[in-house]
Amino acid sequence: LNSALQNAPPLLAHAVSSPKCVEKLEDSMSAVTRIAALLLSLMCSAARKVTVRSAGFGSPTGGLVEFLVDGAQLNVPLGRGMNVAVLQSDGTLREFGVFDTHENDAEALARFLQGLRPGVLVMIGANDEAKGGLTAEAREAIADCGGAKIDSLEYRGAYALIGIKGGVALSEQVFSSDEGVAEAVAEYPPAVIER
Repeated sequence: LNSALQNAPPLLAHAVSSPKCVEKLEDSMSAVTRIAALLLSLMCSAARKVTVRSAGFGSPTGGLVEFLVDGAQLNVPLGRGMNVAVLQSDGTLREFGVFDTHENDAEALARFLQGLRPGVLVMIGANDEAKGGLTAEAREAIADCGGAKIDSLEYRGAYALIGIKGGVALSEQVFSSDEGVAEAVAEYPPAVIER
């Protein structure tokens, strides 16, 4: 406070340098600091850990996709292609979809992702084979969820993304089919996710 007063215009410095004014300013700054610390503590203490694991058909697992929230696997029907889990801010499942992008579900995947509200948490994992029918529009929709590496996905490759609709990736990994399991892991405070 003293250094701030030294750089203040003389009239203002004189006005706020009275003991009563300084005491009020220090009390206010202390209250703001306590509130900020409390909010930060609440956000950090409730952080969720999310994980996506993916492997293509050529991997030793013969294809794999898993979605985990705080270590618990989501109970969802998985399938070939891109599997997409959309989470609520509290870590519960909002929506889930399986899109056989090896065949012809790329347009449906693009519509699904384009229809999401900005700010939602999106988890995407490739299972078995997801590249064959993946269109430019579908890749753009994945990129809008943070998928900067989607163009590197190979035939029967592994792809895992945790992103925020609107273009921010929290974690992303892509492997060729013989490199093993791609794993995206991230922690987020629920307050940053759209409700």
